[in-house]
Amino acid sequence: MLQYWLWLSEKACVSKVRRLALLRRLGSIEAVYFSGDAELSLLEELTAEEHEALLDKDLTEAEKILGRCYDLDIRILTWQDAQYPSLLRNIDDPPLVLYYKGRLPAFGSVPTLALVGARRASAVGLLTAKRMGYQLGKAGAIIVSGLADGIDSMCMLGALTAGAAVVGVLGCGADVIYPAKNRSLYDDTISRGCILTEYPPGTPPVGFHFPVRNRIISGMSDGVVVVEAAAKSGALITARLALDQGRDVFAVPGAAGNESCAGSNRLLRDGAIFAETGADVISEYMLRYPALRDCADAGKRIGLSPDDVQQIAAKTDEKPELKVASAVQAPKKAVDNAKESDYIELKALMRTLPPVQCAVLEALSEGPLTVDDVIDRSQIPAPQAMSALTMLEIRRMIRKAGANRYALADNIKT
Repeated sequence: MLQYWLWLSEKACVSKVRRLALLRRLGSIEAVYFSGDAELSLLEELTAEEHEALLDKDLTEAEKILGRCYDLDIRILTWQDAQYPSLLRNIDDPPLVLYYKGRLPAFGSVPTLALVGARRASAVGLLTAKRMGYQLGKAGAIIVSGLADGIDSMCMLGALTAGAAVVGVLGCGADVIYPAKNRSLYDDTISRGCILTEYPPGTPPVGFHFPVRNRIISGMSDGVVVVEAAAKSGALITARLALDQGRDVFAVPGAAGNESCAGSNRLLRDGAIFAETGADVISEYMLRYPALRDCADAGKRIGLSPDDVQQIAAKTDEKPELKVASAVQAPKKAVDNAKESDYIELKALMRTLPPVQCAVLEALSEGPLTVDDVIDRSQIPAPQAMSALTMLEIRRMIRKAGANRYALADNIKT
């Protein structure tokens, strides 16, 4: 029977809305597949091209897709399956078939929240994205992301660090890692939840797939949180789709005049729900989902626990995609415990750390700096700098010195 679903889903010339109308009108996928000229003629909305395509009953391509899915351990979920996300099932143009790797979360037991934003984001935006993902994950929400560079990846990294159930929605086949450098994030997402797509295995990441993919991100979610988006951003497409689908839309406020926040700030002006922290989002769902946990105090400084530190310590800071789920524990260094001496010499400390962390410490040796200043002075790309700041704060080698400002820990001597 899966062959029939794949046969219909691959009829590219038949619109998604029409495929669903056929299924509802005829009652079952078997009835659609075995319908002949007489039955199809009764469906006046079908175009001549669609009518002809539906008379072609060749299952060769469907059989090939099934074989590839079996070889790649990709599972198939149909529109009528009980596990199909109920929110997504009821949009105007749901995918008839979803391909996924990993485990489907328990949709409906807790809110499903999509976190989206720009690929080219500010340092503050990246930090906010990671915190938002962490906070909402700690509260118990299912986190959905497009796994793109920038905001999407940082949101997912924060959610994974919190141990949340996650879903990465792709605009390509479930076996295609895009962007390629996000392999670790891809693997971690599968370990904590699933990679999900409407495209069969081997489908490349073609540009027009991504706006189409966005209807799945918003459609399967109770709400969409836009962390940071410029005036022309794909995240705004997701927000617009969410509104059309009757979903909640949240936006994180950004600095006035900052071009990278122009789109998300406009959403707030147009009526999006204000969301400075995860608690602002979760408060909208506490009554509907009693299983949620209050996250008002979670993640104020990313909120990593000792266990989280052990999981990510083995990953080098030169790589922006930290492998949260399967990293091994690194041996503890004496300098990781500040209580062993009254103070630590900065130069001695830097001899024990990766180069990226050393560059951050050297920048901070001149005094407290904002995140953007750290990036400017150290000349480190934003994702690596964010990762280094996180690790140094976890190890108590640096401390917060006000809003988005960092300084060396008091026991470090320059």
